[in-house]
Amino acid sequence: MKYEDLYDEFINLFPEDHEQFKRLEEKTGAERSIGMHIMFGLVVSPYILSLLEKDHEKAKQAFDFVEKMEISEDERIANVADVSVLEILITEETCGIEKIRKYLGPESLASVSHTAKYYNL
Repeated sequence: MKYEDLYDEFINLFPEDHEQFKRLEEKTGAERSIGMHIMFGLVVSPYILSLLEKDHEKAKQAFDFVEKMEISEDERIANVADVSVLEILITEETCGIEKIRKYLGPESLASVSHTAKYYNL
């Protein structure tokens, strides 16, 4: 897993949803050249949020990827998982910790627990 390839690696897990990713990119103005935090915060997190409502199997795949990001030796990758995915999801009004808890691996759960204390969730 390479930092520069994170977004492509994630969306390639879901080739049948490439049009949905393009729509989210256009809607938010997210461009790959801006960086991984932008792509994951504005495109991946809303995509995962939509999966929680309609496709639990894909949601599990998405969170498995986030768990791999958490255990990456590249701290930048773990930071994207923490700040631009997990923090967004647990502070999102329609989501929260309980909605994602069953999908989380040990490292993701530890991150979410730490962040939740910071936000008093």
